[in-house]
Amino acid sequence: MNQASPDLRASFERGRKAWPGLSLDADLYASHVAATEITDVDLAARAEDIYLACACACGDSQAHRLFEDHFLSQIPRFVGRFRFAPHLLDEVRQRVRLKQLLGEHPGVSRYRGRGPLGAWVRATAVRVAFDVATQAGQATADWETELFDVWKSFDDGPEAQAIKNTYRETLTAALQECLAALGPRDKTLLRMHVVDQLSIDVIGRIYRVHRATVARWLLGIRARVFADLRARAALHWGASTNDLRSLVRILGDEIHLSAKRILADG
Repeated sequence: MNQASPDLRASFERGRKAWPGLSLDADLYASHVAATEITDVDLAARAEDIYLACACACGDSQAHRLFEDHFLSQIPRFVGRFRFAPHLLDEVRQRVRLKQLLGEHPGVSRYRGRGPLGAWVRATAVRVAFDVATQAGQATADWETELFDVWKSFDDGPEAQAIKNTYRETLTAALQECLAALGPRDKTLLRMHVVDQLSIDVIGRIYRVHRATVARWLLGIRARVFADLRARAALHWGASTNDLRSLVRILGDEIHLSAKRILADG
């Protein structure tokens, strides 16, 4: 590491002091930083997190224990809104452990310091929890919103931009077909909610139903649109449900704006 930049050397020293029980090779750390294209700005902001993530990615057993103690132990808090039974909570914890720490290319090896490592783990935990809840028949619209919220801050890298450029027009065209296939009432409800930005309370007064009924209607419409989009994606691109969720998540606001424009155009 003799030829390393002062920022890189400083980040290594900060990480070493933060985690004194770890013995991470300096050259290995430098190679990891270079391979993951971590910027000097992120090195300065998240040196301690990057150091631990690097050690975990290298398979250090002590780093894994520290990751478990500091982050995986927080999963019950991260996914508290799901109110899982103990066996489902254990399933979430195990899946996150497998995703982040195990395999030839563990998830933590892709951490680039763009946000706190705890937020990175929370993002994975909520995404896994949403999958577990869906499989158990417990998913709700609120959880899908949280899934988008915790992931969107990490989707500003070159990989996400490449996906946007590749799929933007195709996904928008498919979305237009899905919305066009909706019945008149469903289109009206979506137009009120998405274009006119009416709350479920206001829509409930218009239809003379309880706000919970409107929420249930909107959730059903969203589920039907996603199911239609998923079927089209599987037919034309061979995309899985998780692939489609990732595309929708990465395109984020663009999908929302496209839906708003399509509905406004009638």
